Amino acid sequence: MESRLGRRTGDALRDRSRGFDVAAGVLGEEYSGVLIHDGWAVYDRFTNATHQQCVAHVLRRAHDLLEVATRGAVIFPRAVIELLQHALTARDEFRKRKQTRAALRELADELTTKLRVLTCFRRANPDHERFAKHLERHATELFTFRRLPHVEATNDRAEQAIRPSVVNRKVWGGNRTDTGAQHPSILTSVLLTCEQLLRNPLDFLAQARRATHSIPLFAPTR
Repeated sequence: MESRLGRRTGDALRDRSRGFDVAAGVLGEEYSGVLIHDGWAVYDRFTNATHQQCVAHVLRRAHDLLEVATRGAVIFPRAVIELLQHALTARDEFRKRKQTRAALRELADELTTKLRVLTCFRRANPDHERFAKHLERHATELFTFRRLPHVEATNDRAEQAIRPSVVNRKVWGGNRTDTGAQHPSILTSVLLTCEQLLRNPLDFLAQARRATHSIPLFAPTR
């Protein structure tokens, strides 16, 4: 029997857009958990969530600007890289028990202030100006991983989770039809969720298959 999550994921997959309605169909409009993500504007509409902008994406963007910058234009991307690397170093020191939670929160506030100062004036280079506006708009979301140590700095776990499906899609994997794409997508979502919750996926699928009515996903077993 198809799980509730499977039905919701399937409904979202049938919509080919990447708008808020599709994301909300999976997470729920009032989602209040943690979102670790890139700069996709749709995420901003989850106003009840705690946000962490993926530091890896921001660093990559800063390095790309630095590679083509000349003379004084190198100052801005270098300063951004230095700020973010400082935050990542503090994370590593905390994991080695060389930093306290209070020190991490204080550092997060300090880095946020420095970032705001760094982005508060206009730049002649349009790429730098666009990047500065992005950083200014999300300044409070770049160092969430410093204020809340259990939050990751990047969305690497999510990217690694979808990598097998991306590879499978590139070599066909049944994705030449909508139905062929939908079925493995639902199954992959269920299997990965089982893995994260330390549930045996075969046991869960067997339980769902035997059920005569729809059951809550991952209902406790006896």
